[in-house]
Amino acid sequence: MKRVPQGDLLRQYLLKSSINTTVLSDLLKSKCVLIKSKNKKATLPYFLKTLIDAKLFNNIENSEVFREKQHKFTNSSIKIKNDFKIEKICEIELNLQEQLIEKNEFKLNYSFKNVPEFYIDSSNKDQIKISLDIEIEIEDQLENYNSTKIERNAKIDVILEKDVLIIHKDYTSPETKEVVDFVVERVRKYLKEEQFIEKNEDFFSIRLEDFSAEKRVEFLKSFQHISVPQLKYNSILDLDLEYKDDYKGFDKLLDSISSMKVKGNNLENHPFLEDKNYYSKILVSGIKIKFDFELAMEKGDIILNLGFPHFKSDSIDEDFSNPIFVFSINVNNCLHKTNVYKITSELAVVIEKYKNQIYPHYKK
Repeated sequence: MKRVPQGDLLRQYLLKSSINTTVLSDLLKSKCVLIKSKNKKATLPYFLKTLIDAKLFNNIENSEVFREKQHKFTNSSIKIKNDFKIEKICEIELNLQEQLIEKNEFKLNYSFKNVPEFYIDSSNKDQIKISLDIEIEIEDQLENYNSTKIERNAKIDVILEKDVLIIHKDYTSPETKEVVDFVVERVRKYLKEEQFIEKNEDFFSIRLEDFSAEKRVEFLKSFQHISVPQLKYNSILDLDLEYKDDYKGFDKLLDSISSMKVKGNNLENHPFLEDKNYYSKILVSGIKIKFDFELAMEKGDIILNLGFPHFKSDSIDEDFSNPIFVFSINVNNCLHKTNVYKITSELAVVIEKYKNQIYPHYKK
């Protein structure tokens, strides 16, 4: 029988950032424990005083593993001087294990399985692409009940579009995100030292406040109109909503509620998305869209998760109150499960191009 952590071991596990607070609240509700707040500081004491059986813990663990292994995609871009050659990126020297140990105040809980170095990806003859593959092994601090090692991957692709350098970031867990962000900062530092960018230039990312309330909803909804042979739109499934401070009196149904997940099918015509009267009261921070896909010999359906997942309406931290746009792809159904990574990687390129194409139309 599987061993389940209790006490302080359980506290360590539940504090992991990849465990969703909504999942914890829903599980407490299933045990008839009703609490007003979904904040972990409020929910943890209830878990620590409640006997967690194997079935309940398995629900928590499965949710956490799914979120942590799911690929997230973001991109950064920066304007480059005309004499820059993208192959120069391969000159950047990386010694990530030592560099990250030096950077971090505390001991790293992961190590590298490979030696990441930039290389020229020749898979596309029409465009030069520089890539970096990252493979890490994470030390599981809760070794008393589970495996002591967890493997996670990440990837960076760099392309040059005219005079703009675009860095495409593909990561999973918080640890791989830390590595990817560190590498991107190393690239920025190199470009600055070699004077390939102007003194005050910096990477650009899509952020929540780049849009008005109305245009942000339109930007998210517009992904249903992706017109490529590989994807066929099915429906909008879920919405992530945050209610603004001034909504009271607008609708009695919203009283005492600060955030909500709307789950369903065919939500494209729901008033939260269609009725502009709601936009001044409700902030749509994310949506999920279902597509049918067909790639070579593979076909099935995917769930495209779009939004600003780190948005917190009551946060005073700029990075969280004005978060970066992220999308992730969940292969819901396909012919061969061994092709899941290949499917997500190929479709991510399609979605990335579409995102870059439509963003100027919707930004402020």
